Amino acid sequence: MTVPVWNRLHGETLDWAIQANDEWVASLSEDHETLQRSPETVVLLFGPTQVGKTTLLLSLLGIADGLAFDAVQNVLRGGRQHGESSTATPMRYARSLDDHWRCHRPDGPGQSADEMRAELANIRRQVEDGSWQSTDPISLYIPACYFAESDPSVRVAILDLPGIAAANPQERALVERIAQHHLPTASLILLVSTANRLGVFEPEKLGQELEQLKGWVRSPIRYRLVITYAYSQDSVRRWRKSEIEAGRTCDLDALRGFFNREIAHFELKMPADLPDRIYPLELGDSWAGMALNGGDHHRWSTRVQASARQALTADIRRSCEGERRLRISKEVREQVYWRQEDLWHQWRHNRRASRMAASKCQDAITAVEARKARWHKWYLRYDKRLSRLDAIEALVVDQVRSLLGDASVASHTISPSPGVQQQQLLHGCEPIKPTVNALQEWLVTDQAKLFDVCDRLTEWFNEKTSLQNKPLLPPHCAQVADIRKLLNAYRMDAYWTWITNQFESDSTALADAAAAQRKAMQDHLSKQLRERLQDARDTPRVRRRIAAQQRDQCNIDIAKLRAQQAHIREERKQSWELHLSRMRPIRHDLKRVADFESHMTNAHVRESKRVSSMVRDAVRVGQPALALARLCQMRLTRNIYRKYCTGAA
Repeated sequence: MTVPVWNRLHGETLDWAIQANDEWVASLSEDHETLQRSPETVVLLFGPTQVGKTTLLLSLLGIADGLAFDAVQNVLRGGRQHGESSTATPMRYARSLDDHWRCHRPDGPGQSADEMRAELANIRRQVEDGSWQSTDPISLYIPACYFAESDPSVRVAILDLPGIAAANPQERALVERIAQHHLPTASLILLVSTANRLGVFEPEKLGQELEQLKGWVRSPIRYRLVITYAYSQDSVRRWRKSEIEAGRTCDLDALRGFFNREIAHFELKMPADLPDRIYPLELGDSWAGMALNGGDHHRWSTRVQASARQALTADIRRSCEGERRLRISKEVREQVYWRQEDLWHQWRHNRRASRMAASKCQDAITAVEARKARWHKWYLRYDKRLSRLDAIEALVVDQVRSLLGDASVASHTISPSPGVQQQQLLHGCEPIKPTVNALQEWLVTDQAKLFDVCDRLTEWFNEKTSLQNKPLLPPHCAQVADIRKLLNAYRMDAYWTWITNQFESDSTALADAAAAQRKAMQDHLSKQLRERLQDARDTPRVRRRIAAQQRDQCNIDIAKLRAQQAHIREERKQSWELHLSRMRPIRHDLKRVADFESHMTNAHVRESKRVSSMVRDAVRVGQPALALARLCQMRLTRNIYRKYCTGAA
C-alpha cells in the first residue's frame, strides 16, 4: 500500500464532518437547497450607528471610488440625511447581472436609483412603526457599472445590520431578533467602531447592548475588530512620529500594536492574539480629505491600509474553507454553553448580593425596632411621670386645705358671750388668761403649727414627686406682724378687763390675723407647689419630647428600610425576569446546538458504517493493509467527532 493512498485516506477523515456541517448550516436558511449546491460564507457587520459599516461593506464588495461610490451610498441612505443611520434591517449586498438595481431576487424586475431609494425609505418607515417583523436579510443587487472590477474581491454574503443601541425601540427589538437569527450561523463577525470610540469593544458593555456579543473575546475564529477613521487621528500621527524618531518600523503590525495598547487603556482584559484580529481602516470623506491633502502621512497610510484591506479580504476568504466552517460551528457550540453558564453565574451572583442586601436591611430594621422600643419605653416612663405630676397637682389644693384645717385652732370670733368670763382661742385647751404674754405665747404656738403644716406639706410633696425640694415657709402676713408689734409694745402684762375692752380687741385682732395668714397660706402654698410641679415637669417633658422625636425618627427609618426591602425584592424580581428574557435566546441556541449535535451524530454513525463496510470489503478481498488503514480511518473519524461535535478530548 503506497504513501499517497495513506495520505488520501487520512484526508478523507474530515470530509464527512465538513459535508455534514455544511448541510446543517444550509438547513438553517429557507433557501437551503441553493445553499447546499453552493455554500456561502456569512459575514456580519455590527457596531454603533455612524461608524462606517455600510461604507466598509461597499469597499469590500469592490465598489469603485469616487462618483460611483457616492451614487451607491446615496441610494442606500433611502432619503435620510448624512449623519443618520441608513441601515434599517439586515441587508445582503451582491452584484447585479446588469446595470439595474434589484431587490430580493437577482432575476427580479430592474429598478432605477430613485425607485430603489423610495423602496428602501418605505422599508425604514415600516421598521420604525413596528410593522416590519422579518429577520431575513433583504438581498440588494447593485448595478454592475458601479464596481471597479469585473470580478469582485470578495465572494461571500456580507450582511450589514442596524447599529447597536439603536435610538428607535422598534429598531432595537429588530436588532435583537436579527442577532438571535443570524449570529449563530455567521462565519465571520466584524465589530466596527471609530478610533476615538474604542471603549465600545468592552465585552460587558457590548453584552448590555446585545447579550450574544458578550463573549466575543472567547471567539478568536469568528470575531474581528475593524477600527475606522484610524489614520486621521492626531494620536496616530504623534505615534508614527515618535516611532520614526526611535527608528522603529511603522507597518500594519506596529499600528495594530498601537491600537491594542489604546484598547488596554480602558482596563479591558483582552486575549494575547487580539492585535492579529485588528484591522485599522480609513473610509469615506475622511480618506478623501487625506488624499486631497497628500503628504508623507497619506502615503504611509495608503501602504498600511492596503495591507490591512488585503489581510481582511484574506481573512474573509479563509472563512469560506470547509475545515474553518467546521471549527466555527464548534466555537459557536462552545459559546452557547459558555453564555448559559455565564448567565447562570451572573444570576447566582446577583441573587447572593440581593440576599445579602436583604439580610443587612432586615438586620438594620431589627436594630432600629429595638432602638424604637427603647425610646418608646422612655417615652412611656416620662409620660407616666408627667401624668403622675398632673395627678399630684390635682391634689395640691385639697392637701393644703386639709393640713391647714388640721391646724385651724383659732376661733373666728372671740367676742365674749353673756356670762362668759374668759375667751377660748384654742378649742379643747385651757382658757387664755387676759395677759399680753398669754396672747404672745398663743401666737408663737400658732406660728409653730403653721411651720409644721409647711414641713408636713413639703414631706408629702417630696414623697409624691420623688424629689428633694426645699422646705416650704409660711408667707409673710402684715396683720400678724402688726399684732406682734402691738403686743411687743405693751409695758404691762395684764389687761384691765374691768376698765377697758382692750383684751377683747387684741384677741379679735389676733384671731383675724391668724385667719388672714391661713387664707394667704392656702393660696401661697398652692401656687408655690404648682410652680415646683411646673419646674418638675420641664425635664420629663423635654425628655418625653426627645423620646417621641427619636421614636418617630425610628418609624421613618423603618419605613425607609421597608421601602428599601421592597425595592430589593422588586430588583430581584426584575433580575429574574431579565434572566429569563436572556435565557430565551440561549434556549433557542441550545436547541439549535442539540440539533447540530444530533445531526453530526447521525453523520458520524453513517460514516462509521461506511468505513466498517469498507474494512469488511478489504478483508474479504485479502488486503490487510487497506483494512488496517480503514480501521485507522475509523479511529480518526471517532476522534474528529469527539473533537468537533462533543467537546471531548
